[in-house]
Amino acid sequence: MDNVIKWAKRSNFYSKILKSSSFEELIQMRFFTYKNMLREKPYDFLAVPRKNVRLIFSSSGTTGKPTLSFYTESDLGIIDELAKKTMNRIGVFEGEVGIVNAPFEMAMPGYCMLRMLLLSKAVAIPTGVFLLNPHELWNLIQQSKVSIYMGYPSAILEIIEENRNNLSSNLKKIILGAEPISLPRKRQIEKLLNADVYDTFGLSEIFAPLGGECKTKNGMHIATNHVYVEIVDPVTKEPAKAKNCTKKGILVVTALTREGMPLIRYWTNDYVVCSFDICECGERSPRIWFKDKMENIIYINGEVISSQDFETILLEHDNIYEYYIKLYGTGDISMCNILVETGGRLSYKEISEINNKIRKRMGIKSGIRQVKIKEIPRIKPKRKRLIDCRIRNDGTRN
Repeated sequence: MDNVIKWAKRSNFYSKILKSSSFEELIQMRFFTYKNMLREKPYDFLAVPRKNVRLIFSSSGTTGKPTLSFYTESDLGIIDELAKKTMNRIGVFEGEVGIVNAPFEMAMPGYCMLRMLLLSKAVAIPTGVFLLNPHELWNLIQQSKVSIYMGYPSAILEIIEENRNNLSSNLKKIILGAEPISLPRKRQIEKLLNADVYDTFGLSEIFAPLGGECKTKNGMHIATNHVYVEIVDPVTKEPAKAKNCTKKGILVVTALTREGMPLIRYWTNDYVVCSFDICECGERSPRIWFKDKMENIIYINGEVISSQDFETILLEHDNIYEYYIKLYGTGDISMCNILVETGGRLSYKEISEINNKIRKRMGIKSGIRQVKIKEIPRIKPKRKRLIDCRIRNDGTRN
């Protein structure tokens, strides 16, 4: 680890800010590299001459100004290694036809998903996200007998919504990334499209795909030969305490093999659950499940809550497709209004059951209003479903 710090000090940023070469001392100092540092002067993080850079990626910018990331020939070789391993876990074979419905431009997902298909010797159709509308995309999937779909959760949901009366296809595997997805939502997509859904994980600032699910579909395996993973309490910023081989908190990542832009203790702002036990597939690497970005996380009665906690309850009902939650109240009193898009009307009993479960799980009262399919506005490219409008004790809004 100390050699990683020495390499990082080749960059202008770390040469000035890192006085210590001991990783343990950095933990004690609660030192982290934050995204806003990368936004200010991205080239200060470059640890090689500019002539050695082969690709420059940009983050999506959905939560602020995009960040730039610099990849050397060696870094791109590692992306290929990770891409191939991720697809091997899932079981993608030569000759299968796959479609990449993810952004290319300067974004990393499109590039990495395309590499995942090509290195599996599959037939690749790179559509991006702007070329075809959901109807045209679905027609292409059907006509070309596409068996593998790769893209964002929000994008596959849009395809389902626009073509819900004709969902017959040759799809067998749906590989998603770049956006959190809950287990109930995965099961809903699997049922509607009669295909297996796999989740993957990556960071444009570090590597992608850094991890992915195996055939057990029970958490994303992380490539610990290329990154050192920590789970940190979001409030105290100290290492999270383990409970039954599981930790909950912010994912903090140190790049072990990154040549062009090595980052030390990078604060991803992703709230995750991380398990360190052995997977049923036999792999020993830690597995993670995402709750959400911290900017989308709320605290209710001192507990971390994301839209996935509501989603787990709402999607128990097969005819609920989409939802939108607005949290309101003052001080410690919280309530929420929930819009749900339904394919058929929920009964009074079903609504009462949902409200009771929310009250027991989150400790708040809820009111549910049913609306037609597609009546809730869609935010692209990643949907936002939980809005916090509560007023704090000091009179300010969350």
